[in-house]
Amino acid sequence: MTLKAEQILANSQFETKKSEKVAALGLIDPMTEAKSKLKGPAHSIRKAVIPAAGLGTRFLPASKTVPKEMLPIVDKPGLLYIMEEIAGAGIEQVVLIAGRGKSAIEDFFDTSYELEDQLVRAGKEDLLQRIHGVKDMVEVISIRQKQAKGLGHAVLCAEPVVGQEPFALLLGDELMITAKNEPTAIGQLCQAHQEQGMSCVAVMEVPLEETSKYGIVAAEESPGGFLRIRSVVEKPRPQEAPSRFALPGRYVFESGIFTHLKSVGAGVNGEIQLTDGMTALAQQEGLLATTLKARRYDAGDRLGYLQANLELALEHPELGPGFRRYLKEFVANNRAMFSSFMFAVLMPLLVLLGALGIGGFSSAAWAYIPEPSMILSRTGLNNGNGFYQLEQDVILPTESEPFILRERWTVRDEHQMRLEVEGRGFLQGIVNMTLVYDSHQRHLVDAEGQVRSSRLSEDWHEPFFHFRRAATLRSLLANLNILPAEDELARDFVRLSRTGGGVTYAFGTPTPVGHFQLLPGLWIEQDQFVIRKLRLPSQVLIQADDYQRFERSLWMPRLRTISWAAGSREAKIQLTAVRALPQNAQNQQLVNPAQLKTQAKEVTPLRMGDYELIRDFYSRFR
Repeated sequence: MTLKAEQILANSQFETKKSEKVAALGLIDPMTEAKSKLKGPAHSIRKAVIPAAGLGTRFLPASKTVPKEMLPIVDKPGLLYIMEEIAGAGIEQVVLIAGRGKSAIEDFFDTSYELEDQLVRAGKEDLLQRIHGVKDMVEVISIRQKQAKGLGHAVLCAEPVVGQEPFALLLGDELMITAKNEPTAIGQLCQAHQEQGMSCVAVMEVPLEETSKYGIVAAEESPGGFLRIRSVVEKPRPQEAPSRFALPGRYVFESGIFTHLKSVGAGVNGEIQLTDGMTALAQQEGLLATTLKARRYDAGDRLGYLQANLELALEHPELGPGFRRYLKEFVANNRAMFSSFMFAVLMPLLVLLGALGIGGFSSAAWAYIPEPSMILSRTGLNNGNGFYQLEQDVILPTESEPFILRERWTVRDEHQMRLEVEGRGFLQGIVNMTLVYDSHQRHLVDAEGQVRSSRLSEDWHEPFFHFRRAATLRSLLANLNILPAEDELARDFVRLSRTGGGVTYAFGTPTPVGHFQLLPGLWIEQDQFVIRKLRLPSQVLIQADDYQRFERSLWMPRLRTISWAAGSREAKIQLTAVRALPQNAQNQQLVNPAQLKTQAKEVTPLRMGDYELIRDFYSRFR
């Protein structure tokens, strides 16, 4: 189906007709509901480009005759989810870049006279309305990419239709799902472009070992929570990746991208790389990056495709209830066959089931405990990644006025951190110190400005809230005798428990009845995979609550309570701010103990005096 832009714009009745039919389908009306969802002024993006000329080799033989974009996710093609996202952003035209053998895509958005006639004769008005809703959702302009010369070349094929306008670009195998009353993913990016006045792309953080799967950006912080891109590298090896910020397939470009794609020419494998054009655009015109509030599925990957089917089926208004019942029965009856791989596929589903109000399945179903490494890995993902800084207040209750100390943590990973402490209130100017942590060592500036190093206390618990890898937490638990050193015995030391009113995975041996001392343990929330409680061998108890999500997928507790000395002493840690830091050499030096010597004149040694409580807290826990 090939339409001319002049014909599209000439149809003054199009919007009314489209709204009526899309409403009948129960989808998003792009010109009314969707625009009302977007906060702020309306954006200027009218056209979107979808490259869909790939061969889909990862789905062979299924994709031999059916384009991978048309493979069904629940009850509609994956491409239709992207069309709904576009329509929901108020974008009017889609330029589809198709290749040989992709006529099924064009047919899907065209009129099917025979089918529609049969539906009319059969009186199936509901199905007819759904067909019309798909057809009239957006206007589709199809352009053939005659030669497979890369993603950059596919984008260039859209230039005759896009012209000098800014446009959105969406990859056809990346699904971005947002809540019903929230702006669509591409709608968020269009709004960012409108506000910033330059090209904007979406980024997401990925583990370092996965950088070879994506285009990776080199960027620095920019006002407003954006990253200003310096360059983009196509699928770098982990040791060569400039950052962990990957491109998940959502872009809004100024038309200048066409000029830059032409100027960079063919690159690797004789193809025109979009990333090369983006680098030129960033260096000559400017290019911003931001994260999006959306659930992403890589539907071009078989595992991602299965996850999308599972989770979206649960949300289907007709299929969801029956599918949930089936899954409860399946897990209850087949828990013995679950392997760690099976649970890796189904874990996001189980979390979603809990969020949808069916948490717990049945007592029989939840008797199955997943592999401990799976629980720790999921918890590690919630601890985020990248270089970040957080501020928090340490509140030490006293008989009169509580002591308050402001802490600023700079965290590179679970092994390297920097802490700056300042007294608040009447402690201001009295308490002022800087510490650096490197692996198992703590470095503190003394009164003469020299660095004193010591081994960390056994009550040092910060790595539990900043770790990146399951192996790290596994090692910490083994060192505390919460888990045995032998991996094969780990499952016997994990059980279900109830902590703070919620179900948790409890790591460690249960305390026998009548035992004079509680045994150490770690409690991880079952649904959210965040740490709720930690009991150290010294009987120190750390409880975390009111978790909130910040940048870089970082979940941090808004409140932590630490009690020690048989419960006679307590400290509350209240989080006040979290911000991401760019990964560059300057910031990495913040965790270099050698740098502390240059700050000796600015650091006032801690005057303990009568503040034995402060000394006790910082010697134990910091």
